[in-house]
Amino acid sequence: MAQSSCTSAQTRALLLGCLCIFAMGGLVFGISSIFPNLYDEDAFEGVCDARHLCPHDGTACCNEQLQILSLFSSIGFFVADGAAAPWGEIVDRCGSRACLFCAALMSIIALLFLGSGSAIDEAVENNGWRGSLGADTLTSIGLVLAGAAGPGVFNGVYTGCL
Repeated sequence: MAQSSCTSAQTRALLLGCLCIFAMGGLVFGISSIFPNLYDEDAFEGVCDARHLCPHDGTACCNEQLQILSLFSSIGFFVADGAAAPWGEIVDRCGSRACLFCAALMSIIALLFLGSGSAIDEAVENNGWRGSLGADTLTSIGLVLAGAAGPGVFNGVYTGCL
């Protein structure tokens, strides 16, 4: 009879790790997949000329909206590249569980910022205005924080599963 190479606790830890890495990789590097949703939720619509009627069909209202959304998602990508070293220090000094907890918390905050930006944009649009600096700021911060959180989840899970 073949002997199992890992315990059930190790298997659960490995599955949790794979799910966390999959989820965070999708959040950081798959952020462009939610661009149509952000367009429909009027993210950065204030940069467009007021004469434009936004189509709300998943396409950008104007080129400026596409450019600014691409800019902040690119900043998030660069932050993800640079954040690996600080997260490595955190995992070395505090342990993998603390690193995973902090990175997951940062990811949750980033998603709350993205959602709050959309909610503010919706409230502003219901009042007949176009675009909101506060909502755009929350969306920008959310995109950058999502980039910063991804390597922390990877480092916490990777070292925790080793």
